Amino acid sequence: MNIKFNDLLIQCHTYIVENKITNNYDFNLSMYPIVSCGNLIRFETFLNEYEGKYKNITWIYFKGLYYYLMNNENAMIELLSGINESNILNLLGYYYLMRNNYNLSKKYYMIAIELNNSTSMQHLGSYYKSIDKNYYLMKKYYQMAIELDNHHAMCNLASYYRDNNNYDLMKKYYEMAIKFNNTEAMIRMAIYYTNREINNDLAKKYYTAAYIHGHPKAKIYLNNYCRTVDGNIENFYKYIYYPNILSIIISLRRKDKKNKNENIFLPDEIYMLIYDEFIAKKEILY
Repeated sequence: MNIKFNDLLIQCHTYIVENKITNNYDFNLSMYPIVSCGNLIRFETFLNEYEGKYKNITWIYFKGLYYYLMNNENAMIELLSGINESNILNLLGYYYLMRNNYNLSKKYYMIAIELNNSTSMQHLGSYYKSIDKNYYLMKKYYQMAIELDNHHAMCNLASYYRDNNNYDLMKKYYEMAIKFNNTEAMIRMAIYYTNREINNDLAKKYYTAAYIHGHPKAKIYLNNYCRTVDGNIENFYKYIYYPNILSIIISLRRKDKKNKNENIFLPDEIYMLIYDEFIAKKEILY
């Protein structure tokens, strides 16, 4: 079976973000597909058990997602049709988009947008960017999503301006996305400062930030940068391991100042080394 695990992760993340979930039941249900590691049998079992305990709109959403992953269109449509909830409408829009049924995709996205679903705005912007090639509407929907703090839309719009050599606007929107810890924006800015507007300090800054915030390929990018551009592979280990050391040092220093009787301290030389390397030079951010 072809398990579309990336789709699963995208939709789980979308649901959690759009709903700002605080309810424990909803959060557990939203997170379970992630911890099930793409195992649809476990996912189905969990949904069936959950139905008897706490069936609500979140359960309906993820049951519909399960049918989507199983390519069971009839069951999904029967379950979800007629429910006026923005994330369910967004899921239907995404489903039809992946099947090249653009009319139905836009229909459900538009209804979700009327309910202020920023992910639908972002997806519709991407549709007009990549498929319909209507850049006016692309900007319109990206901007709508950006007004709702959708950092994926910020990153997508920045990439559009990059591809059209408008680097000022590119940097503007990448930097907006970086404020929301968007690691793809960090990598793109690092690549820009490596290849276009050469600035080694900023390149290292953004590569390191992307690594700290968990970009899956940041370590590879940083390794390649240190070998081929920086010319000093030792810096790779500095940028990879020193941030972790820094966080430990800061934590210990705070405890040292707060609880003198605990004798939690490191030599001042170590503190000053960390300070000189990272605080004064500002090579670590966010």
